[in-house]
Amino acid sequence: MALAVREREDWPALCTCLGSGGLQAPLQAYANCVPAPMPPGIPAAADGGNRLAEAMKSWTTRDLMLAAALGAAFGVLFEGANIAYALYKSLLGDVFSNLGYGLWISAGVAVPYVLRRPGAAVAGELLAGFISMVIGSQWGADVMLSALVQGIGCEAAFALGGWKRYSPPFVLLAGAMGGAAAFGHDYLIYGYQGLSHMLVGVTAAVIVASGALLGGLLPKALMDALVAAGVLDNTPLGRERRTA
Repeated sequence: MALAVREREDWPALCTCLGSGGLQAPLQAYANCVPAPMPPGIPAAADGGNRLAEAMKSWTTRDLMLAAALGAAFGVLFEGANIAYALYKSLLGDVFSNLGYGLWISAGVAVPYVLRRPGAAVAGELLAGFISMVIGSQWGADVMLSALVQGIGCEAAFALGGWKRYSPPFVLLAGAMGGAAAFGHDYLIYGYQGLSHMLVGVTAAVIVASGALLGGLLPKALMDALVAAGVLDNTPLGRERRTA
């Protein structure tokens, strides 16, 4: 489904403003240059699928730009995790090399935590996965399938809270559900069926725990630190903190 994006009449001025930032961090330049619109209402729908579809129509150009900026940043993080994984896998083995798995789930928590929008978890994972794939991920096109699955897992957790709850328990749940979805993907794609039941169980536990901690709490702490530093002041998360 295509997102309904608001038309902007100030693209020339906006581009000039963003370009004038020089070496300024992209997120800070974005926050300074784009005025914050009031989010439109989200119409109710009869079922969960229709509700999400209707809610995603409330996305604005500003939302898409912020999601793209965050997704690009986490895509670089994903590729860094790819490189680290290749280095430490031989030391930790097939099971415990998944201790860092949550880093690949972090965009599915960070983007919705900042944006507070339905669909942001899936969008964040897909954007970050795409950047990682373009940079040169060793998993090729499967990165996009994995990102989609992980994003859906995280999205489901925020959907349970009506996309209105972003407290530590929900962030932990989102990371854990993203990890569970990631394990399901890997089980089917990478031949876990040949492992013993014990190894499968331990691998699942490691991925889910990493998802909760590195994919859930860590990106929350990082986004909170950026808000405290003033980088994300002009975002839904930043505005919520100012009015709290």
